[in-house]
Amino acid sequence: DSQGDISGIDSVTESLRRICIWKEYGKDGVGTPWWDYVEEFVDHCYETLFNDDHCVNSALQKANIDKSLIDACMQHSGGLQDDKVNALIETELNEMENKGIVATPTLKVNNRPFQGQLTTNGVFAAICGSFGRGTEPSVCTHCHGEADVLDCLSPSTKQKKKSKPSTRGKSSSGIIAHTQPDAQWDTQPKTVSMFTMLLCMVGMFTLLSVALAVYKKYHRQQMTAQVRDIMSEYVVLEDRGDVPHGGVH
Repeated sequence: DSQGDISGIDSVTESLRRICIWKEYGKDGVGTPWWDYVEEFVDHCYETLFNDDHCVNSALQKANIDKSLIDACMQHSGGLQDDKVNALIETELNEMENKGIVATPTLKVNNRPFQGQLTTNGVFAAICGSFGRGTEPSVCTHCHGEADVLDCLSPSTKQKKKSKPSTRGKSSSGIIAHTQPDAQWDTQPKTVSMFTMLLCMVGMFTLLSVALAVYKKYHRQQMTAQVRDIMSEYVVLEDRGDVPHGGVH
């Protein structure tokens, strides 16, 4: 953080919290509470209250997440207070290495690194393009070629498109999109919007990557300090003549 308001430990703590939220509430593969928490956190805590306990607790409560359950997960995995490895963060570090993630943020679509710009339109096109012809969700057809995908994904725009009597139309880019007047949208009122999902994914990868990098650097510094302490004790013994010539056997 350029303003110095968010420290490395703040980033690591928030990353670990989100890992635990997904661990406890993402078993169904959707993890709606996780998305609700991240959206609430980004909207109300990210800018100025990143490490504010009251703001974090409020976001957890609004997402219907049991704070005690998440705190227990964070502590049982190794916590962040003691000088020891946290099992969950260590697993994430290994995953990053195994999957070849070297740049941040990194977004994968169908397990392949996304090479384009991390914009709403770019990511939307990549996700829709990963489906086979005729198997893509209807939202991909409705918003294909639109200059502003975010506007196309908004509920009000969907309703307008759905009520149009025409079965064929052109987007502002000139690409023809075929639609049906009774087309059903994939997004239901209570589901997370695609833009919110994309925004949260980008934010998650950025935050997690920074946090893991800070944690790994801190862990290496601790190991280096321990090695130096051991070496300094050995040098003192050698100077006093307590260590036989040739070193320790």
